[in-house]
Amino acid sequence: MSAIDLSQKIIADYSLQFVVDILKNSDSSFQKQFSENDNKLYQFESITLQGGLLSTIFRLDFYFSRKEVDAKKPGFRAVFKVATTSKIEALSEEKNMPSEALFPLREFVFGCHNSEVIFYQNIPPLMNSQAKYFPRLYSGKLAPDIDSLDKGYLLIEFLEHTQQVDMGEGLNKAQVESAIKTIAQLHAISLSFADELMAQFTFANLENSRTRKNHKQEFLDFMQNCCPMKRDVHTKLGIKPVLCHGDLWANNIFFEANDSSSVKSVIDWQCVHPNTGLNDILRLIYTGVNTDLRRSNQANWIQLYFENLKTEAKKHNVQPEISYSKKVIKQMYKEQSGFEMLFAMLLLSALTDEFDGERKENVMQRMIPFKMVDLNQIIDSSCDEFTLNFIISKLDGKDSYWDICRSRLNLIGAEVKLLESSGFMSDIYLITFTFDKDIPENQESIFTAIFKIPSTRKLETEISYTEENLLICKKCLFEIHKAEVRFYTEVLPVVQTKLTDFVIPQMYDCRLSKSVSDPSEGFILMQELKGNVAGSVPLHTGLSEKHVESAINAIARFHAFSLGLPDDLLVSFVFEGDVDIIDRQLHVSERLMAIPEKEYADYFKDNEKLVLNAIQKHGKFGVEQHKLFGTKPMLSHGDFWQSNFFFQKNEDGSVSQKISAVIDWQITYAGTGINDLVRLVFVGVDPELRRQKFDDWLGLYLSSLNKAIQELNLGASKKIECPTMMWLKSKKYLSITAIMNYYLSFFVCQHFG
Repeated sequence: MSAIDLSQKIIADYSLQFVVDILKNSDSSFQKQFSENDNKLYQFESITLQGGLLSTIFRLDFYFSRKEVDAKKPGFRAVFKVATTSKIEALSEEKNMPSEALFPLREFVFGCHNSEVIFYQNIPPLMNSQAKYFPRLYSGKLAPDIDSLDKGYLLIEFLEHTQQVDMGEGLNKAQVESAIKTIAQLHAISLSFADELMAQFTFANLENSRTRKNHKQEFLDFMQNCCPMKRDVHTKLGIKPVLCHGDLWANNIFFEANDSSSVKSVIDWQCVHPNTGLNDILRLIYTGVNTDLRRSNQANWIQLYFENLKTEAKKHNVQPEISYSKKVIKQMYKEQSGFEMLFAMLLLSALTDEFDGERKENVMQRMIPFKMVDLNQIIDSSCDEFTLNFIISKLDGKDSYWDICRSRLNLIGAEVKLLESSGFMSDIYLITFTFDKDIPENQESIFTAIFKIPSTRKLETEISYTEENLLICKKCLFEIHKAEVRFYTEVLPVVQTKLTDFVIPQMYDCRLSKSVSDPSEGFILMQELKGNVAGSVPLHTGLSEKHVESAINAIARFHAFSLGLPDDLLVSFVFEGDVDIIDRQLHVSERLMAIPEKEYADYFKDNEKLVLNAIQKHGKFGVEQHKLFGTKPMLSHGDFWQSNFFFQKNEDGSVSQKISAVIDWQITYAGTGINDLVRLVFVGVDPELRRQKFDDWLGLYLSSLNKAIQELNLGASKKIECPTMMWLKSKKYLSITAIMNYYLSFFVCQHFG
């Protein structure tokens, strides 16, 4: 067989002779085999490899004998890399891209190629024994300018006796940890590099490249919310940078052939640049680790990296000794994880067609490490302004836990849920924000809030209104919302300082409705009560004697506290809503006569005249009753039944008998306070228990009220007396209030089934 023609081209200006001359002078094994074969090659193959978007990569196989050809084992191999934009251009749908579009691509590739050449020429000699982790450099040339990319090249060692991870299967735990420990060694040594050397490694902005040009709009919207690639985080945090790989995904790591969990080499240093080091670890995890494994180990892996970095730096006598606080690590993660998530999506989306079945599913799940969050999602159709972004803007600076999550973690999910417990006068939404796992606690951080909007939706759905009566409803709604906003802004701050054992949800922000005709533009954004303070007793179960007594003690204490409020503030809470629970708003009489259950329907039908007379007489919601009965005004809750207060939970999750919090202060008004007691008993207590204990509970309320007055140092003048005449007046008021609440309880029960 004749000798191979060494003048043949490998690519562009580079011939086989060019490569042979380099290898003869740089590798003793090649030189020996070539000279022993009379400076001839028996056979030569140039095989284009698939790896890399920024280079054309050739594997050069040199055969020196027939025996090697027959065995398909070349005597020598090398890798030849030439910079190119052709692969990235091929990903674009735009063919024959104009020069102005190509320029940023060529500029990017130009910077990457030259960085890699400088790296191989300068860094391995400084790595001592750790130089084993780099392919040997035979020769390299910088690209002279961005219009001559193919004149730059790298000729490096081909890595024998190695294996790579199947990207469809993903890295296993041992492989990830081996890679982390290896890269930590390399990073640690780089801490001692001179500033002048580190300054040679610059890296073009990937976020400005054309690689993202043709993605769908929703993906581009997500990208706008992601952190762009940040190369100055170390400067911002005041820490010394390490020399990062910049593109540390599984295809750039080789493992030992006989030990798949031991790193042999790390290749493709074309994106090398100074950074924190965490960016390399996140790139490795997001692109190469399957979702379940990542979720259960990510925080521990990040901690492993920083522990090894510190240990290795100490081994190499890096001064001053490095140490990263937990706060600094969290800030690094906050700054850099967004871009690394984005990059994982870009990279893996280009690989999905290479896999099928379970392997493809693995890659697809890795493509979106976390959920995309549409922050422009409208919460309620009544007002386009109410978006997740709106909620976020109102929470910022209002809650310390929220601010910690926002400053240190990434928002990965948001859920908006209309609560079934929404009242007749408002739509109540539970907003749940999910942040990525904390470091190193490995816990997802959840923040929830309640968003409350005045609404006639439920009333309009269940009841047919004339235009006139609907306007009356909206006027009532307007006043109710105004009362609740005033309570949270004017009364709650005083409660939080003087009545610390009485829990009312924190209010983050609120706004009054702008008009009676459209009350839905108002809102209240408040704390969601959860955990051990959020136990409730179902309406159908009924409150026990102990539950009632706990609620009475709590509301009596609040009533007593309200006696100490400034008089002008207290009496300004006048219920101005024109609430007629029979004819215009709730249509109770019609509903009672239409109850489907026969045993109750027959009762009301047989007593229809008495029922209608009672409703007509007592169905009007009375205001300023303290004036009617000559009692001191107190601030009443106005709607004190079990849907509006919570009990503490026991350790086993059961509901205790201790009240923990009171919500929904939308009907707050100055009155006698007795209405709260009666509403509590008639709506939430079964009749037999109510009849048996009502007088006792009235006495308990009075004694609890006066005890609280004394404990709160409100003075003897605030003490509530109950002489015979007042008792009779109270009994009269009790009977009126009881009748109204009695029929209201049927309405509530019918609504809640």
